Amino acid sequence: MQRKIEDYLAGVGIFYDRRKDYWRNKGKPADKIIGIDKMAQAVMAIVLRRPHDARARPTTILRDETQYPNLFSETSGLEVYKFCAEMHFLVDAYFKKNKNTVEAIYRNNLRYHLMMQLSWRLNGSWPLHPSRYKTLDASTMTEADIKTEFEHAMKLFKQRGLEDRVAKDASFTALVEKRSLVSRTKAKPKKAVKSAKKKK
Repeated sequence: MQRKIEDYLAGVGIFYDRRKDYWRNKGKPADKIIGIDKMAQAVMAIVLRRPHDARARPTTILRDETQYPNLFSETSGLEVYKFCAEMHFLVDAYFKKNKNTVEAIYRNNLRYHLMMQLSWRLNGSWPLHPSRYKTLDASTMTEADIKTEFEHAMKLFKQRGLEDRVAKDASFTALVEKRSLVSRTKAKPKKAVKSAKKKK
């Protein structure tokens, strides 16, 4: 499976370092290289909607035999890994650009929650159906979009106490979902009008 992911991503200009520093040693750009650990964290946050685990257990995720099949599977298609890599690059670039204005406690703790939020924003709702990973285009995300979602996450994080343990707790992810800026289901005004007529 790992080789399939590597080959697929190389075909779209993303270099999956399943062997440490393999692509770096070949001179590929650092901002297009993603290692297995970072990929696992991105998939955990975006696909499984568990950014708290991606934040809390970065070195143990890959060692957990019960989690591995959920992280690396062909069930949802290889496009999932392309999307997750692109979201990783997107957030990483945003943080590097704003490292002098955004405190490290926010950058370190909200990275994976932000990836999850941005995937919802791109989709227009959550959760995402597996087929959507084939059509979502991370390049359409603007810096203003990222800033909006990040500032929202920072506000919630601050309300909860501004501590590392908060970002590592499932209850914080639940709060982010509950207070999401993107509605869970899209409104259906036509049905609302019909039901209003029936009441008359």
